[in-house]
Amino acid sequence: MPPKRVSAGKQSDCAGKRKRGARQSDAPDHARLPTGQSVVLRDSTIGVITDYEPDDGMYEITVESSQRIMYATCESILPRYQVILIDLQGRAELNGRRGTIEGWDSERQRYEIALDDAYRVKLQPQNVMLPHDARVHIEGLVSAVHYNGKLAKVVDHDVDSGKYDVQ
Repeated sequence: MPPKRVSAGKQSDCAGKRKRGARQSDAPDHARLPTGQSVVLRDSTIGVITDYEPDDGMYEITVESSQRIMYATCESILPRYQVILIDLQGRAELNGRRGTIEGWDSERQRYEIALDDAYRVKLQPQNVMLPHDARVHIEGLVSAVHYNGKLAKVVDHDVDSGKYDVQ
């Protein structure tokens, strides 16, 4: 499948920000979160994906602090991607800084990012550059509405347009 270019502000990841009723198991294999991916659950528990059951759309997650096994759907987890902060106007000195996604503020529609120096910020999705291979949920497309609601994988990011190529 050829890549599609989508706006950075119109995507989210596997964190419960997709249409109700959509199942992760409906996603193509390349859009599923990989084994070994670090994630944070809604209760702020940090773990690592150890397996995926396509029949019921459940991820097996090993909790970092206790090595306990938990099971969660895509809607209940947020990948802890390493990201780069971009296009910040009011805090331009943070542009280019690296951080880790540690949560999602659904009220304010912002990622919670921990910077390398332990400083935390909440940023809109368009101010966070996701890494190559990040899994995303496509939302808000007007000219290609048939892609809205689909899960995809980032294959490139166009810095000038702020858009991602996804597959």
